[in-house]
Amino acid sequence: MRKNAGYVVSSLMIAGFAFMCSTGFCCKAGAAANDGNTITVGSDASTIAEAIDKASNGDTIVIPKGNYSEQLKIEKDGVKLVGEEGAVLNGADLTPTKEDYAMINVHAKNVSITGLEITGLSQDHPSMDVKPMGIYVDAGSDGISISKCKIHDMGVKYTEESEYYNAHGILVYGQPEAPVNGVSITGNEIYNMTLGNSEALVVNGNVGDFDISGNYVHNCDNIGIDAIGYERTDPETGELLLLETDRAHDGKIHDNTVVGISSAKNMTYFGDACADGIYVDGGKDIDIFNNYVSDSDIGIEIATEHHGTATTGIEVYNNTLVENNNLAGIVIGGCNPEENGEAKACHIYNNTVLNTDNNCISIQNAHDEENVIEKNIFIAANEAEVYYEECGDNSKGNTIRNNASNQKMKVGEDNITFKLIGVSTENNAIKLEATEELKGLGADSTQVIPMDFNED
Repeated sequence: MRKNAGYVVSSLMIAGFAFMCSTGFCCKAGAAANDGNTITVGSDASTIAEAIDKASNGDTIVIPKGNYSEQLKIEKDGVKLVGEEGAVLNGADLTPTKEDYAMINVHAKNVSITGLEITGLSQDHPSMDVKPMGIYVDAGSDGISISKCKIHDMGVKYTEESEYYNAHGILVYGQPEAPVNGVSITGNEIYNMTLGNSEALVVNGNVGDFDISGNYVHNCDNIGIDAIGYERTDPETGELLLLETDRAHDGKIHDNTVVGISSAKNMTYFGDACADGIYVDGGKDIDIFNNYVSDSDIGIEIATEHHGTATTGIEVYNNTLVENNNLAGIVIGGCNPEENGEAKACHIYNNTVLNTDNNCISIQNAHDEENVIEKNIFIAANEAEVYYEECGDNSKGNTIRNNASNQKMKVGEDNITFKLIGVSTENNAIKLEATEELKGLGADSTQVIPMDFNED
C-alpha cells in the first residue's frame, strides 16, 4: 500500500492546471504506421533527438551501442526506437526540471520503444514538481509498446525525511478526457530504483486495454507494478474528483517476476515497510495472473486509498507468492475504513501463498459477499498465520470457501486443513509435501506431493 503524502502524479505542467493535471496532449488520429525508412544514429543523424526530428510515420530509428546523454521527446506518430545491444540512455550528467523530467517523453500514437538501457537521471532534494522518470507516456497517446528495455539505478537521492520525493521507471498517465489505450509493457527489467512515494512501473488514470507482462522488477524501494485510479484533482481547489473515468481499467498484469520490493529504507515512509510487489489502487476490471512475487513487504494488494471509492472486478489467480513477510502475501481492501476505500466484486482464486511471518492473506476494508476467495493454498510456516482480519466488521461478509491451509482457517466453508511435512521453492514454483493431494487448488506451477504422516 502507498501512503498518501499529498503527491499525485502529474504530467507536464501548464498554467491554470492543478498539480495532478497534464497538458492533455492532443494529436491527430494517426493512421497505423506503414513500413518506412531506417534512420541510424551516428550515420544518418548525429544524435537520437536529431533522428526523431527527421523521422516520419513508420520510420525506425536504430541506436547503436554507445552512451547517449539525451532526454528525448517523441511527438510523432508511428516512430520506432530500437536500441542495439549496449545502447545506453544515460542521465547521470543531466538535471531533471519541472518541464523536462523524463529520459523519454511520449506524446504520440503507435510508438514503439525497444532494447534501450536507461539509467542515471536523479533528483537530490525534495520537490513537488520534479519527478525523475525513465519513460513517460502522456495522456492522449495510444498504441504504445515498451519492450526489452532495462531501466535501473535512477530516481531520487534522499537527503532528508520528506514526503516530496517521487520517481518512476515507467509511467503511463491517462486523463478522463484524454485516455491512453492499447499499451504493451513487456519483457523489461526495472531495478535499483529509489522511488519516494511513487512506483517502478505504473499505469495511472484513464488507461485501458493494457498488457503488463514478462517484466522483471526487483530491488526497488516502493511499489513494483501498480494500476491506479481516482487521483485526478479539481484544477481550482486541488480536491480529489474521484471520477469513474479516472481509473486504470480492462488490463492484464501477468507472467511478471517481482522480487525485493520494500519501503523499509525509503525516507518518505519513515521506516514503514508496506510496499506492494503488485498493486491495484482504485483500478477496475483487471486480471492479475501467472506472476511470481517474493521477498517484498506485500505480495499482491487490491484496494483503494480514497474514502468513498472501491476497487472492483479484479481477478487474482494462478500467482505464486513467497515470503512477502512484512505484512502479507495477499491484501484486500484499504487499511483504514475512515480514510481509505473498499474492494468489491473481486475474485482471488488458485493462488499459492507461502509466508514465514505475519499473514498469508489479510482482509482490510473489504466486506462484500461478491468478494470470493477460493481454491487457494495458504502455507503459514514458522511464525506466520494463514488468515487475518484487520478492520473488524469491515473485514467480514466476504465469501471464503474451498481453500487449503496448514492451519485451520477461522472463517469460510469447505476449507481443507493439511499437515505440512515439507516445503521448498525452485524456479519460481513451490514444492509442497502434505497429507492431502490438494487437487484443483493453488497455482498451476505448485507441485503437491501427498505423503503419509506418522506422529510417532
